[in-house]
Amino acid sequence: AAAPMNVVIRTDDGAVSLLVDEIEEILDASTETLDAPPENLDHRTRALVSGIHKFPDRLMLVLDTDAVLSSAGAADDENADDHPDGRHPDAR
Repeated sequence: AAAPMNVVIRTDDGAVSLLVDEIEEILDASTETLDAPPENLDHRTRALVSGIHKFPDRLMLVLDTDAVLSSAGAADDENADDHPDGRHPDAR
């Protein structure tokens, strides 16, 4: 198995790196072909997916990076409350 890698995305607040297990391929897909996430996704996954693209042999979930970063920020805020210096316990 390949080592995890970082994917850097640009946000209004600057660049953010997401640690991913694998990148299978990079695809160009139009937002015009984006469909709503399927109802059978669990609610936590559905909250982080902006839609799906249908390909002949598979479905591709489209990550809502704003929702992911908002969710991560909320988790960091909760963890910071438990630590006097506001740092996550794993931070170095």
